[in-house]
Amino acid sequence: MSDRAWRWGLLAATAAAAVLRLGWPGLAPPGLNQDEAIGAWISWCLLKTGRDMNGQPWPLFYARGIGDFPSTLFFYTTMPFQAIGGLNVMTTRLPAMLAGIACVPLVAWIGARLFGRGTGLIAAAMLALNPWHLFLSRFGVGASQCPLHALAVIALMIKAGLPLVDIEERPRKNKAISRSAPDPTWSALAGLVAGLSCYGFHAMRLYFPVLFLMLAVLLAPQWKATWSAPRGRASILALIAGFAIPVAPLAVLHLGASPIAHRWEMTRLWPAGAPATTIVSMVLRRWAEHFHPDFLFVRGDLFESMRLGQGAFGWHMLPLMLAGIAILVTRFRRSAAARVLLALLIAYPAGDAISRYISVHTLRAAPGVGTLVLLAAWGAASIGGWIARHRRAWVPYAAALLLVSGLAFDGRFLVRFFGEWNRRPEIYRTYHVDLLDVARWIEPKLSQVDAVFCTITGLNQPWSVMAVGTEQSPELWFAEPRDVRPADYDLYVHYGKMYFMYSDFWVPYLRQLQSNQKSDRVLFIVRPGELQLTDPIYVVHGPDGKDALWVVARML
Repeated sequence: MSDRAWRWGLLAATAAAAVLRLGWPGLAPPGLNQDEAIGAWISWCLLKTGRDMNGQPWPLFYARGIGDFPSTLFFYTTMPFQAIGGLNVMTTRLPAMLAGIACVPLVAWIGARLFGRGTGLIAAAMLALNPWHLFLSRFGVGASQCPLHALAVIALMIKAGLPLVDIEERPRKNKAISRSAPDPTWSALAGLVAGLSCYGFHAMRLYFPVLFLMLAVLLAPQWKATWSAPRGRASILALIAGFAIPVAPLAVLHLGASPIAHRWEMTRLWPAGAPATTIVSMVLRRWAEHFHPDFLFVRGDLFESMRLGQGAFGWHMLPLMLAGIAILVTRFRRSAAARVLLALLIAYPAGDAISRYISVHTLRAAPGVGTLVLLAAWGAASIGGWIARHRRAWVPYAAALLLVSGLAFDGRFLVRFFGEWNRRPEIYRTYHVDLLDVARWIEPKLSQVDAVFCTITGLNQPWSVMAVGTEQSPELWFAEPRDVRPADYDLYVHYGKMYFMYSDFWVPYLRQLQSNQKSDRVLFIVRPGELQLTDPIYVVHGPDGKDALWVVARML
């Protein structure tokens, strides 16, 4: 493949990725999920006050959330976008969108170095259109950056000259390329990026140790040869040190009495006190689920907010992945690059293999999306290479078949994802489309009212969506009283002028307004007919055209 064709192909794939990730910002998904909103709010509090939402100054290892202890990297990643664009849905999702776009040229470069330019370019096109990766790239949570972190570390290791690439099989302009001595600086950077990514989504804290272990085992002869030279030894030590320095404090906290592992304890796969044989069996079974057609091609993640209406990949990827596996097996013994891909495949489920869930978890398994795309792209390129050698006249037809099948399966998904998917009741509900609409409507009117009472019916952590939608001031958040009731996930009953109708916790606040000897203007955000209220001043209609949420004004 010529340099010109490579550059133009990569540019086209990256441009397509950019359009699909940055375009239609009010859709796919619509509204705002509570996890996105809470993360955005923590970032906003840090940006404006230097404290997370519960007052912890500049958290490093974990923040304090709604009774859990989220990792911090994504909060700091989001802050520069908020500093420029404020607190809103777009700045909440921009870090995910840009990370998703960056993955496309990155996977192309990795694919080209490991398996050739054809594989790299096909991988870029596949990733640009991939349903799983596209969803991740438009969802504003820390897991959205896992594919970028996973790919970046492999790219840096290759750049460092560590023994991942079959140099002798990668000719350029008909000249053999000799392996240069590894670079300790790039090696240290690879380790550092891996270590720092462990401060992001918690799945990376399992993914990278498993990946490095697999690379060490599967590439043992190559590492031994690298170690034998002083510069190679320095590079390996730099990689280890770069990873260990940031990860060591995290490891100490996880092994100690710190609450950093609280979320995993809530989702642990096996019951407390389970014997080792039971644990191993459950983990292996969970591991295998990540390679099952039900997740990959049929239904995907079954949780309602993550359900895409199909598998993580279109069916056209199945024969290509199978071809990739067949080639991996045949080249395993003589190809370091094949063993690198195997290591990546083994490591892909690591972050999701010890937690219970109704299916494979789209977010915890996110480090593996690039790996599976590389597998399919290698299969496609290898099939194309065989055809070019044995049936050259068939090449245009094979390329057309790959293009048409990809556009057919992924194109059908894109039409649904940017259209009908947004109107599904479970998507409309779990992304709080109606509440975000109300929050934006109320925002300019808040100074004119004394209190807002908000339903909790069909809503999850509605305070967070209201805080983002009304661009709540963090300074006021800390200055004004808040009523937070501890639970598995804390219940925010009151902050500022906002009250949320959990149980009967909110009733005393209403009675105080009724008996304070003055006239108060109060807004009620309710489902139609809730609290027997009538005459709404603002109505949000659901995707079925029926009233979904009312705003009712009353004088108390």
